[in-house]
Amino acid sequence: MCLGQGLFPMAKVADADGNVWFKQAEREKRLNHGVRGAHAAISFQCEDCWILNIEGRLRIAGLDDTYVMCIRRANLDAMAGRAETTIQAHAASVMRTVRNCEMFGKTPSIPPRGPMPLSDPVGMGVAVEMLYLSLVAKGRITEHIQYDSMRKPRATFSQLWDSSPQGIAEGSSFGSGIVKSTLTNCPTQSRWFSTCQLGAETRMGFQSQANKPLPIKVTLKILKMIKADIPTQPDHVSYELVKVGAAIAVGLCASLRGPEIFMMDLAGVKDLIHRGREGVMPADPLKPGVDLSNAPHIHIALMGQLKGEHGVRQHLIAIASVTKSGIDVRWWIESLLKVREKEGCDHGPAFGYADGTPAALSEYDGILHHYLRKIQAEPGCNLIEEKDEIEKMYSFFRTWRKSAENRARVAGLGEDVQNAMNRWKKIEASKGRRPRFNMIEHYSDARELMPVTWRYSYVQ
Repeated sequence: MCLGQGLFPMAKVADADGNVWFKQAEREKRLNHGVRGAHAAISFQCEDCWILNIEGRLRIAGLDDTYVMCIRRANLDAMAGRAETTIQAHAASVMRTVRNCEMFGKTPSIPPRGPMPLSDPVGMGVAVEMLYLSLVAKGRITEHIQYDSMRKPRATFSQLWDSSPQGIAEGSSFGSGIVKSTLTNCPTQSRWFSTCQLGAETRMGFQSQANKPLPIKVTLKILKMIKADIPTQPDHVSYELVKVGAAIAVGLCASLRGPEIFMMDLAGVKDLIHRGREGVMPADPLKPGVDLSNAPHIHIALMGQLKGEHGVRQHLIAIASVTKSGIDVRWWIESLLKVREKEGCDHGPAFGYADGTPAALSEYDGILHHYLRKIQAEPGCNLIEEKDEIEKMYSFFRTWRKSAENRARVAGLGEDVQNAMNRWKKIEASKGRRPRFNMIEHYSDARELMPVTWRYSYVQ
């Protein structure tokens, strides 16, 4: 079995300079050709049989050309989901069994290889739909979509199955400890389908375009430039600059992902803004065991449903008023409160518009990219390399979280401190509390976590 080159997305193995690795041709040949004896290791049927099983008719020349191509690709992906040496070793073992049994007149203990059922119990139909999607859909990072996007039809089908009469009849489940299992005949849960998807992922690979962290010098320069531009701009522009500066300070010092930054609650922050203002800085704040309960701090209040949680919750994080590098978090947040007050807002999203609606991450990215381009264009500036693609590399979505993690690592904070800071939501959730609607009730919890959250934010 063979499939022509270049019909489906295939990852290129390249070195750091983009040169295709010398085994690429060998890899493509393996993925585009079947393996002798594979029919003994995986469920296999030809294209004609599959069209008959799925459509209840024979193949029609011309009409079914793409259909046949997708079935062939699915068969090859299923073969690619098993190592070639494993398939060959299994086939050799089967042949040895046949020869040995022939020598003393025994019928080999091999289950019949057919006839196959006139149906689709393994999910070939869904696999074909996924493969066709990979041909026609345009990717955001690469020319074609990647495997993570291609597999979405599987999730759609699984939901449809669960809500169908067949799925409802399979509603019972059993568990051991915290693990729960459900017996199902859903085709996309078959072994063949899993093997096919493993082969597709191997073929397509994964190309990440994750946000990069920014050096602290760049962050400080951005905040300095924003601060200098605020008094020179009209009110409606200066207000947005204040919000972006505050969002940078909050995202970095609280180690928040982009969507979490925009969950900051205006009323919650305003209610607690006075607490920690008159704090006293300890002599050695990073020394283990130092009492940080009275250190200068400010509270970040978040409201919403965070990833991994069910229902709307309120959270409070106590962070340093001023960081070791000089980021004046308190100044930025107090300036934000003044701006929101001028806009007539005293509750709702802290990062929002005058009408109370929340701000868009993409708009804040636009302002961030504007300042990064200015820094990149400065003569003799080596803070951002000329070849850096700013729009692709830096975003509110992950840049500040990754920058915070880098700073904490450089400062020598242990992995346990970093994990605790990045999992403060789990620490709160572990106490089994339900959603509350009085931010003051969270104040004591935030103070208990200050040895982690304050120290982590201070090293930024």
